[in-house]
Amino acid sequence: MNFFNPDVERKLRVLIVSLFFLYIFAAFIKPILDSDTPWHLKTGEYIVLNKKVPTSDPFSFANDKIPFIGKFILTQYWLSQIFFFQIYKICGPFGLVITGALTFTSIIILLWFLIKDKGFYISLFVTGGFAFNTLKDFLSIRPQIFTFLFTAIVIFLMEKYKKKKSAYYILPLPFLMVLWANMHGGFIYGIIIIAFYTISEVIKFCKPSKLPDSGDERLSSKQCYQLILLCVISVLFSLVNPNTYKAFLYVFITHSKDLFANIQEYQTPYAITKSNPSKMIYSFWLYLFVSLIMMVIFIKRRDFSPFFLLLFSAIPPLISIRYIPLFSIVATSTFGYIPIRTRPETSFKWRYGIGVLILAIFLFSLLIFSSNPFKDENIYKFKDSASYPVTATDFLIRNEISGNIFCSYNKSAFILFRLFPASRVYSDSRFISEKRIKKSLKISGEFDSAEERFENINRLLPKNIGTISISVGEKNIHNNILKEQDNTTYNRSWKDLLDDINAEIIIHEAVNLYTGNIYPIIFKLVREDMWKLIYADGNVLIFVKDIQKFREVITRYNEPKSLIYDEIVMEGLRGVDQKISGYYSSVALALLLKGVANSDTNYFIENALSIDSRNITAHYCKALHVLMNQKKIT
Repeated sequence: MNFFNPDVERKLRVLIVSLFFLYIFAAFIKPILDSDTPWHLKTGEYIVLNKKVPTSDPFSFANDKIPFIGKFILTQYWLSQIFFFQIYKICGPFGLVITGALTFTSIIILLWFLIKDKGFYISLFVTGGFAFNTLKDFLSIRPQIFTFLFTAIVIFLMEKYKKKKSAYYILPLPFLMVLWANMHGGFIYGIIIIAFYTISEVIKFCKPSKLPDSGDERLSSKQCYQLILLCVISVLFSLVNPNTYKAFLYVFITHSKDLFANIQEYQTPYAITKSNPSKMIYSFWLYLFVSLIMMVIFIKRRDFSPFFLLLFSAIPPLISIRYIPLFSIVATSTFGYIPIRTRPETSFKWRYGIGVLILAIFLFSLLIFSSNPFKDENIYKFKDSASYPVTATDFLIRNEISGNIFCSYNKSAFILFRLFPASRVYSDSRFISEKRIKKSLKISGEFDSAEERFENINRLLPKNIGTISISVGEKNIHNNILKEQDNTTYNRSWKDLLDDINAEIIIHEAVNLYTGNIYPIIFKLVREDMWKLIYADGNVLIFVKDIQKFREVITRYNEPKSLIYDEIVMEGLRGVDQKISGYYSSVALALLLKGVANSDTNYFIENALSIDSRNITAHYCKALHVLMNQKKIT
């Protein structure tokens, strides 16, 4: 048998591509951890059961008026939510995991088909780099994954239309847009992409002055009219959504920057690069640099489509990293416009040698370095995590404890997912009401000044220890914003606000996931007799109000408030591997409040200061550590 013939080479490449995409698919098999996924599942269930899309928040016991942005969030992705719920109902979390992996792998396949003419191996390298360094960091079961997928589909169809000049490729666009408009608000991105392609082709038709070596023939007048007509129809079809034309207004509405300053997806790449850079961030800067070079090439060649797409898609990710996947999809797809051609090999043996080597690398990676993702039991169920208090909600369900719940931002979606309709939450993880979020943050103590925080800590110290005075010259920006915008909330105490919203149950973690600092409300709850601790598991604390409906529960499960310090230690220890100063200082403070002032405590203090010498809590702990040891000596 002659191994050096085109048929064997073709089969070898098919095998390499198959293993490549299998490897990509396996890399996308990850447990569900996103804090918003349970909210989408519960909303999907609500829509199916009630046969309507909610325009008011069904999961909250708040009675405030929902602004436009809240109504838009409630209605924009109803079709995605139904889809997710039906998958979950039939296949559980595993079905959602597979859905996410298939969706993201499909994006990579579409991009590879767009650029594979530039060379078999270079196309694998470009799309592979995109998959592992960009998309994988945005793998979550949220409606935004459909915006990623539909963006790739729209670009694929438009590119095929430009090359084949067949209306067959653009006829699906209106139907795709009406589907997209009911699955995620990012459909506006698709409208802009279609518009850019249309404008580019019209410009090229009206002024046929492109360079002869661009290899991109202009459309005929009939084809231009077809494209314009399909563009207009696509826009009209996209208006068939619960918000109609008002959906476009969302583009001009921004989330409150002061409230979301600590949420990673709303930060700029520059800020992430300074604080906690990753492969994804470095990949973005590389894509941006290459894209700038590509734009220069495109404008010189008068390739308007890729130039407009790159220019448009490069701006949003500079404002927020949540737009990086869309930019990367566009940047990867426009690689096909780069004027390079793979040199034809003169020897079959060289091609076989390269193919066999790459095949061996894939097999070696699959067999040696890669573990079987299907062995991870966490892809088949929700597990206790920073966003999923599974065991805690089991405890509430098992003991039939229900009521109006005030809970922390991260835990809210899963709590309503498990406990609704028996219980409702005040504010969940979605930006439905800025007023609720500000009030929630005020209750949690996020607007407290440093002086207020340490004053509450001083009250927990034994009288024979004394107190430590803390003076911070910096202004509390968040508190000032709240004071200017909402004096009613600013002037109320946390207890008054809890009474005002009629909260009966508090479910709250002790340590802030992002900063590692202890929530100020935790120190207040230690001293507050009206709120009884009934549960702690190292992931979350549960308090109930000392009222008649909970008397039996309190009698059975009332725990000493000193258990809160153990909770802080357990949550803090989970985060010390992240090398975030706040986690170390939180553990140190909890140990000191437990009366432990030894070398172990000092270890956490010194590590906190070595990571961040400006950590005020660590300096407080250092002073308290000295003070407590002096009292022991005397």
